[in-house]
Amino acid sequence: MNRKVKQTYRKLVSIILGMLIFLSGLPNMVAPMVAQAASEQWVKVGSAGFSAGAATNTRIAIDSSGTPYVVYRDGGRGGNATVMKYNGSAWVNVGSAGFAAATNVNIAIDS
Repeated sequence: MNRKVKQTYRKLVSIILGMLIFLSGLPNMVAPMVAQAASEQWVKVGSAGFSAGAATNTRIAIDSSGTPYVVYRDGGRGGNATVMKYNGSAWVNVGSAGFAAATNVNIAIDS
């Protein structure tokens, strides 16, 4: 592996390991919250509870520039799939919220 590939790989691994989605079902938590490890403590990435309703089947992916994307079944949209990304200051929809019926969701980034 050349040096640039190693640096990119390490950055992505660091970001992925440093990110966490708290799933619905945790006490007093019905919507997802993303946090990252920063200086020995977890800090929120954007606001907590950014879904329209309870979130289930949550998944996260990080693109090559470090942007986190989440997909989940959105209880506020009849359990349909919603994809959101963090734009640096807020969680925003990718396409339409609740865009498709879903029983199971997953996400992958095509670089």
